[in-house]
Parts: sequence; C-alpha cells; structure tokens
Amino acid sequence: MNPETDLIERALAAARNHGLTARVTACDTRQNAEPQPDAVIELGHGAKPTRFLVEAKRTVTPATIGPITHHVARFGKEALLIAHHVTPPLAEHLRREGIAFLDTAGNAFIDRPPLFVWVKGQKPQAAQVPSATGRAFQPTGLQVLFALLCNPLAVNRPYREIARMAGTAHGTVGWVMADLQQMGFV
Repeated sequence: MNPETDLIERALAAARNHGLTARVTACDTRQNAEPQPDAVIELGHGAKPTRFLVEAKRTVTPATIGPITHHVARFGKEALLIAHHVTPPLAEHLRREGIAFLDTAGNAFIDRPPLFVWVKGQKPQAAQVPSATGRAFQPTGLQVLFALLCNPLAVNRPYREIARMAGTAHGTVGWVMADLQQMGFV
C-alpha cells in the first residue's frame, strides 16, 4: 500500500467515525501529465453520496498552505484535501478559502449541500515509533548500501569483496545483508 492510499484510508475511517459513509471509487488516477487527483471518493450521510477529487498531502503547515491551496483549487468544487493533521489555525484558513478538507484525526470542513461537516481541534493519535533499522542505516552500513547501489550485481559476491568495495569490515557486511534481507530489500 503506498503512503497516499494509507493516508486516504485512515482519513476515511475518521469520516466514518463522524457517521459519514465513505468509500474510494478510484485510486491513483494519474495516467498522463495533466493534473490528476490522488483518488476519487464518495462521502455521504443518508442521501446520495457526494463525489470528491482528493489531493493527499501528508503535511500541511503555514509554510505550505499557500501552494497546497492553489494546487487543490484546480479541482474546483469537487476538491478535497486529505492530510495527516490540520491544526485549528490552518483549519480556519482552509474554511475561509472554501477548501474542503479531512484529516486522519477527524478534523474536517465540507460544505457541499446536502453535506455540511465542520470539526476542528481533534488531536492526532500518538506517532508510531519506527522499528529499529539495525546496522544497515548506520554510517558504515550506509557505506555498504552505497557500494551495492553503485554495483547492484555485487549483492551476489562474497562478503569480503563487498567489504573491500565499501571500505568496511567483513562483519559489517554480514550484519547489513541480514538487515536488508529482514526488511525485504535483498
């Protein structure tokens, strides 16, 4: 599942918690160079669902709100911004601009009759702590990764040869290769 799809699904789950029906009708609609939405969704409450063209942005900050607003506005009244979290001041800004949004915490502004939703101030869930990355992404592990990226066929060579290419110890290659296999990269 790509990051945008996960973000959209979590935001739709938050919409369902508000009693809305929510479903994705098309995902990753990019087929050409023309601006395309990240997804097409339907939101509703009882009556016929309302169609939205989704622009998914993981982070919305005061520094990025201008370009995001401009980017989302190209979809017109059907536009819906989906984000991880929209703070109360940014929610007010988006509402004033008439930009519909929904975030994973449950904050939302949608004003498309017969659908009207305005929720702000919800806090996002605590951030998930990433799992330990092992030695593959430590300084000497990155040397090994760089050597493998420069010469992908080297992954099948003896560890001593990879260590010589990377300028690291033989044992480092063993730890890095084990980490890469565990993470599914090799």
